[in-house]
Amino acid sequence: MTRTSNIIMVSVACLAMAGCKSWDLPVHEDPVVMGVGGGSGRIAVVYHPGGSSFPKRTVARLGKELVLRGYVVTVNTASPDLPFDTKNYDALVLLSPVYGAQIRPPVRQFVSTHAPFSVPVFVVLTGMFSKGFYENHDLPMLTEFLSHAGVKLTAAVKVATTRFPVHNEGRIRSLCDSIDATLGSD
Repeated sequence: MTRTSNIIMVSVACLAMAGCKSWDLPVHEDPVVMGVGGGSGRIAVVYHPGGSSFPKRTVARLGKELVLRGYVVTVNTASPDLPFDTKNYDALVLLSPVYGAQIRPPVRQFVSTHAPFSVPVFVVLTGMFSKGFYENHDLPMLTEFLSHAGVKLTAAVKVATTRFPVHNEGRIRSLCDSIDATLGSD
């Protein structure tokens, strides 16, 4: 990267971090159940909407893809007081925006309150920078946090706000392929 692109990246990250205080408060929404039957299994999605509509749209895309694959999906907003029992699910998907390579406090608090989990854990991160930044910063920070909480990460992807929708849909399908492989679905 050039010096100019580094300055731009740091400036954008600082602006995003400045708004984090208000974006990092837990959001309480009623659970949403997507799909019927659940021949492939039941999946809990716990997410934080962050400061834009992008995470919520990503949850909708993820839920739609999982329902097409035969899962029943229950979507909840993250908070430490969210009642959660892994006996009701076959897998857990955490979805969080990342600002400064950190998942948001409501998701962190949910994990800290409920971990370890007796089901496979998958993660979708959302944010501006995808390739490179994800591998070098976001994923190592996520893995370290989950490891300290006693959580084994099964698979993770980052869906970038700066990428075309077709690329992001491919990333979501890739995660769903990992879910299918882990749960033994076709």
